[in-house]
Amino acid sequence: MANRTAWQRLVRIARRQHGLITAAQAEEAGIAYSTLSRWTSAGRLKRWYPGVYALEGMPDSWHRRAKAGTLAGPAGAVLGGMAAARLHGLLGSGSAEVELLAPRGTRGERVPKLRIRRTRTLPVEHRVEVEGIPVACVARTIVELAAVLPEEELQRLLLEAWRRGLVTPLKVATILGEIGRVRGASTLRRVLAGCDPVLARARSVAEIVAYLTIRDAELPLPVINHRVEVAGRCFEIDLAWLDLLRGLEIDGERYHSIAPDVEADAARQAELEAAGWRLDRAPARLVLTDARAFLAQVRGFLEVSP
Repeated sequence: MANRTAWQRLVRIARRQHGLITAAQAEEAGIAYSTLSRWTSAGRLKRWYPGVYALEGMPDSWHRRAKAGTLAGPAGAVLGGMAAARLHGLLGSGSAEVELLAPRGTRGERVPKLRIRRTRTLPVEHRVEVEGIPVACVARTIVELAAVLPEEELQRLLLEAWRRGLVTPLKVATILGEIGRVRGASTLRRVLAGCDPVLARARSVAEIVAYLTIRDAELPLPVINHRVEVAGRCFEIDLAWLDLLRGLEIDGERYHSIAPDVEADAARQAELEAAGWRLDRAPARLVLTDARAFLAQVRGFLEVSP
């Protein structure tokens, strides 16, 4: 009777997980490892990965294999790469190799026949759950696939996800900026520029994010990297509102943090303001991580009511 009750508990857990259960989950449910071993020997369970078991008799499926991978992988791992695109429905109904995206420094050894890729950045905002399987969100998936897909295929994927309301170019650009340097970043920037021809003038992810944030908030749209000639010298303003003679500079740490750069920025700003422009500055990090604060700054600068 005790074994029957234990088996019923195991089945209830497994049915919520595509017919799978881990040894740790069984232990939490009061089922000893020796009992799992006995049921495996009797053919009631099948050992899929170390510590991961499947109920025999349930049909195999790609979703089951994907769930098994996330259960066997390191703590915090999610489905990534082409497998994530497959789960989000961006690759049709074809199969895809199960691939995990896992934070660096998390516990978990290599799992045989399971591809695991480590990343420095995988915040909770980049994770979702689809059909009970933890997976990288659509925007993070598109950023990751920029490293492996041809530009034309990457563009098709982004446009399809955008049409279906799964993602916006702004969300993709924001995550690209949050992660920093990634393979395929230049390809993805060109793809994002294809979503709005105006973005072809942008020279950084922060400029793309700034413009899209302003556009989506329905604020007056600026010109990106507008050229201004003052006393025979040519300057570029990152975001310029020509009718207002106002410009916003997006300052990344790499080129706007050391003393000589700060001094050059101040001298350049003084020349432009002497020519009638009014300039403000926004840190790229603010643009990429705090849209509300950035929009408040823009509204204040343009004197636009919330």
